[in-house]
Amino acid sequence: MSNLSKYTIDELEAELERRELLGDMPKLLANPDFSNLQRVCSEYLESIARDEVDDDHDHWIYEAAMEACFGRNIWGFINGVLK
Repeated sequence: MSNLSKYTIDELEAELERRELLGDMPKLLANPDFSNLQRVCSEYLESIARDEVDDDHDHWIYEAAMEACFGRNIWGFINGVLK
């Protein structure tokens, strides 16, 4: 067990908040909508064909996949845990 005295009260409270968020893990949507993911993936392939690949496509695909699977509110959970 680590020595808790080396952490500030703010750090300990932040860790407790983070752990509370983990208790409310998002669930996969029962009926996911993959239309935006399909659009972003198609745009990526089209950009490859035009030799105009954007460095941000992988990020857009990741965002579209997460939102399709878990809903648009997934970022509140992710950002809350990562802060």
